[in-house]
Amino acid sequence: MVPSTLPSVRRTPDTPPSSVPPAAPFKPSREQPDSLRPLIVDPEEPSKYSTAKVDSYKLYNLERKTLKTRGADSVTQHLNTVINMVFPAMELSSCTGLGLRTSKDTSLTSRPLDSLKVKAVKGKCMITD
Repeated sequence: MVPSTLPSVRRTPDTPPSSVPPAAPFKPSREQPDSLRPLIVDPEEPSKYSTAKVDSYKLYNLERKTLKTRGADSVTQHLNTVINMVFPAMELSSCTGLGLRTSKDTSLTSRPLDSLKVKAVKGKCMITD
């Protein structure tokens, strides 16, 4: 038996295990402003797509899920989820899509979706015109 060179430490029930408290796990949410980031960033004009902000934690999890499951269904689901992250449900329901078709009835007050947000979604999902 080798004698120990370290002094023995007696713990009592009141003694904390260490002086440093354990760190809480990081879980970003919509309430934390640092978790909302632009969907894409234009290197020439960084603030261009600042209106198309998404929760970076949810986007990361979505991209991981899409990479795990391959196929046309996962790509469609990815696109639909990104659209739902960028555009609120009320905006999607009240707008006229891209505004490409003109209505003969001018009494309608609906407007097209924000073109910068649409371009951000197209850029993120690599959709060409």
